[in-house]
Amino acid sequence: MNYGLDLLGIARYGKVAVEEFSDGWALGAFTYVDGFGDALPAVRDVLATGRVKICRLQLMWRDKHDFNFRRDKDFVRKEAKRFYSLINSNKAVKWYISPCCEHELNDRQFEEFAEVVRQELQGLNYELVNSPNHRKGHVSRKYLNEYHGADRKPRGGRYAFSFDGTNCCDSNVEEFKRNYKDAEYFMFWAPQCNGRLKTEDKTARAKRRAYPTSRQIDSWIYLSTARGATKLPKDWLLKSHGDQHTVPPSGKDQKPVFIIPQKVKEIVFKTRNGQTIDKAKYFGKFVGGGHRYYCNDWGYLLSEKARRIQGDALVDIFVNNKKVGVCNLAFRDGKYR
Repeated sequence: MNYGLDLLGIARYGKVAVEEFSDGWALGAFTYVDGFGDALPAVRDVLATGRVKICRLQLMWRDKHDFNFRRDKDFVRKEAKRFYSLINSNKAVKWYISPCCEHELNDRQFEEFAEVVRQELQGLNYELVNSPNHRKGHVSRKYLNEYHGADRKPRGGRYAFSFDGTNCCDSNVEEFKRNYKDAEYFMFWAPQCNGRLKTEDKTARAKRRAYPTSRQIDSWIYLSTARGATKLPKDWLLKSHGDQHTVPPSGKDQKPVFIIPQKVKEIVFKTRNGQTIDKAKYFGKFVGGGHRYYCNDWGYLLSEKARRIQGDALVDIFVNNKKVGVCNLAFRDGKYR
């Protein structure tokens, strides 16, 4: 599978994207959105690393998904034209161009936008992408369909996938991998890709500050690995990334948190040779019911520590010196609520 990062607001964090982008991965971006700005310099800099295998550009976004050809065709035309030279000078990259992100257009209406892109990118090697809004935009038989996180399964046709709009860290990633196993690219997205603290963050784009850190990007990349055969006790929830409250994340922010029915002193995590790699201390009651326990380090770092010790990322879970389950601290797991 061709994994990628949908760094939609990359115009605001090009430097960290360059530093952390994974070799051979796909890059997704908005070309220009008010509040994020012009992504061309950042996309160009990431491409210059030579690590990008696939690049998908979203030429236009509208908050209400209400694309209108007469009103919006000139914007789409301008964005396609602006990226002509970059596409032309990076022929080793597989290019995918989406005129309208999460549209609610029918076939005829989408074709009008597609024709504008074709006019501006004549002579270039790229593929047009149909990016329909969840259950409203049309599924194309002619173009590659890019489904987003609200679509738990593809709705038809050739397809690609992005978690866009659904936090990959709070999702059953392994289920999405199975459902989209034939995706031409599969992109991870978290709210920080768009500068949000969480998916529900309503801060205006121009005022957002919660853009990705190196560790956040590394933790999303880690989700491309296999979770493994885990087993949590009944009604336990493991959130691999606790909520973020500060910018950049600090303290318990983005560290694994367990929410369980019982109140105990701590939860201990050990590799199979008995080596303790972390202990999650009791933090307090959870507003939705149960009790919280936070790890001391990032989940993907703890998983990698386990892998170095024993060859895989699974750890045994102990409560009161009794083994109660097995988990991978880099992945959300257990009860979903």
